[in-house]
Amino acid sequence: INENYEKTGIIPIQYDLSTKLKRGHTMYLYDGKIRATVSSIQGRVIHATVENSGVLLQRKGINLPDTDFGGDVITDKDKADIAFGASQDFDYVAMSFIQTANDVQKMKVLMKNLGYDAKIIAKIETSAAIQNLDEIIDEVDAVMIARGDLAYEVTPEAVPILQREIIGKSRAKGKLSIVATQMLGSMTENPEPTRAEVSDVATATILMADALALRDETANGKFPIEAVQMMKRTILYAERHTPVETHFVYPEDTPEETSVSSAIARSIISLADAVGATAIVAETKSGATAREIARRRPKQSIIAVTSNARVSQQLAILYGVKSYVRKDGKMQATKLTEWLRRNNVLNTGDVIVTASGKYPGVVGTTDTIKVRTLE
Repeated sequence: INENYEKTGIIPIQYDLSTKLKRGHTMYLYDGKIRATVSSIQGRVIHATVENSGVLLQRKGINLPDTDFGGDVITDKDKADIAFGASQDFDYVAMSFIQTANDVQKMKVLMKNLGYDAKIIAKIETSAAIQNLDEIIDEVDAVMIARGDLAYEVTPEAVPILQREIIGKSRAKGKLSIVATQMLGSMTENPEPTRAEVSDVATATILMADALALRDETANGKFPIEAVQMMKRTILYAERHTPVETHFVYPEDTPEETSVSSAIARSIISLADAVGATAIVAETKSGATAREIARRRPKQSIIAVTSNARVSQQLAILYGVKSYVRKDGKMQATKLTEWLRRNNVLNTGDVIVTASGKYPGVVGTTDTIKVRTLE
């Protein structure tokens, strides 16, 4: 709704909520800083009673925990943004306020019509998404635990438990997990984080999420560089010194575990552990081999080599993976390993496990595992 607030006193929003909201529904504005209750709806204008003081800025979100969007979560602006992303060759599309797997299916149809093959991230931030979590994870490539919005949908005390559940189920299904929102929130205004925030980042690292994300800290914070540096330091320290090993109640053995690719991934990691390997170097065309290895969270670094630049970029947020682009050809894992040794990424004497296929550049042909000691 296009309105001039200074002239009319009506706050404009990009989505017509008058057909979705009902009297008594709760509204959380600007990450929950302002709470309001719908008192009436007149035409396309929503009247609400504000329950606390605060400052509302433009381009801030609205959380509606009581509202069912009935599968209508992709706005006209979203469609325009997706078309722009397709024209710019973006690698990932993140869907906000997903409620069901059907929302994702509609997005896939939209992207297919644009000839757009980016990966889809589901932002888990509604109570409906929690109720339909398994089906949503099955349908997407990655999930983001959008904790700020989620807290207003399910209560704050539920979020830490749901974070663990989502990470565990994503790992079990071989999907990426991203922890986001308010990780170092105080650094939006301050040069140092709170100790609780540092603990939060460390906990997400110990849970072995694939990636951690900053938002306001870098988007409009006063100390964006310092926030990234603090995030990196905390992650690296937690990875090197954690005294615990995380186990989830959600079994990692899924029906897909009987596939050849799963068996190969398990064998690669088992062999790497047995020989004390420094790294696993995997040739991959589609990224599937790297994802199968990474979902099991090996102790070794994972180095992926692919001829597809898009795949290489999409693998960048996968747990423990560093990806490189090389032309298709035999022995690319070995050639990359030698290049890494010459450039002091790997060292003489390091033991490396490589995974490759008889037919380079062909999806699904990884069938060879080798052990090499660098000389």
